[in-house]
Amino acid sequence: MTTEGNGLTATGMFLFFSRNDSLVSRLIRRVCGCPWSHCGFGFSFDEPEKQSPRISRIDANGAAQTAVYYEALFGRQIAPPRPLADLAAWAAAAKGREFVVVDIPFVSPEIAERKRMIAETFVQAATYGGLQLLAMFFFLEFGWRVPRSVGRVVCSEFVARVLFPEIWMLDNFDEVTPGDVWNWAMHAGTTSPGNGRSAQGEMATC
Repeated sequence: MTTEGNGLTATGMFLFFSRNDSLVSRLIRRVCGCPWSHCGFGFSFDEPEKQSPRISRIDANGAAQTAVYYEALFGRQIAPPRPLADLAAWAAAAKGREFVVVDIPFVSPEIAERKRMIAETFVQAATYGGLQLLAMFFFLEFGWRVPRSVGRVVCSEFVARVLFPEIWMLDNFDEVTPGDVWNWAMHAGTTSPGNGRSAQGEMATC
């Protein structure tokens, strides 16, 4: 699914985080110290007052026509956006798969649409590289610096590059982890640490 040429203009932006029971997912969570091993972002096309709450469980019937998401998947080029319902379908397809959606409340429609256009420039132009993921592991475990590369990204780097600079000022893109994105999301904008803690406890049952 693509939003190009269909008259849709983004009015809001959100992040999503996911995990599964695979060895890689468990290793990433351990190394990053984060409850989630993967992250991405998306855009809603509703009027602002109709957008999803900041923390929400999205099922296959929710926001299928009004929200799309982007992600960097291991070993693949970044693909065009997909309906948010596809993420719910992924989670429902196997035991141990979970995800959560976190709205970014302070993003104006103008910035959301600008970020959507930036995201489109990565589609089929950047790849989630295995060496980049390995470099991230050595960075986290041993402090070895990750080589800078725009064409090779991991999931969290893709998020950081699109959010910079209007939404998130962090610019060490190649060394951003899902844990960094998660921690920022739990404290960004109007979210208090209390909301973050209660949300984290709730997410375990998503």
